[in-house]
Formats: sequence, structure tokens, C-alpha cells
Amino acid sequence: MEPTLLVIGLNHRTASLGMRERFWIGENRRYKVLQQLKSAEGIEEAVVLSTCCRTRFLLWASEPTLAANSLLQFLGADHGIKLDRVGTFLPLAG
Repeated sequence: MEPTLLVIGLNHRTASLGMRERFWIGENRRYKVLQQLKSAEGIEEAVVLSTCCRTRFLLWASEPTLAANSLLQFLGADHGIKLDRVGTFLPLAG
């Protein structure tokens, strides 16, 4: 399968300030988060953009569904997000 770039995240339109603050990835955690994502199943490369207004995960993956599931597992384990809140994280266009 041809590799695909996935952009998944939340921003000021999709999540409250409290939710955005919860998923902000500070300097002290950046390396750990990138290592976890890079070693996750289906993810070949990862970039994380985290500001006060948004957190975006850019994933390069040959199997997009597997990569998206790995990201959701990471969010569940690292941030305690429940699957009923997954709708907050949306694939982003453009």
C-alpha cells in the first residue's frame, strides 16, 4: 500500500480550552511522545504540533487505519481519553 500522510488533531473549533490544555505536549515530554508514536504499530514517522490553540499529530503510514488506531491507543494510555471522546479528535483537511 502507498504510504499516506494522516493529520489528526484538535483545535479551538473542535475542543474546549480545558481539553486542549490536557493534550498540550510540553518541551519536557516531546521526545518521549515522539519515541512512543514512532514505535507504535503502523506508524512509520510522526510529527507533533502542539500550541495553545491546537494539537496535531502528523503520521506517515503505509496502513492508515492501523496508524490511527495506534494513535487512539496512545491517547487512551497517555492521556486517559475514553473512546466516547474520540469524536473530539478529527481528521483535519488542509
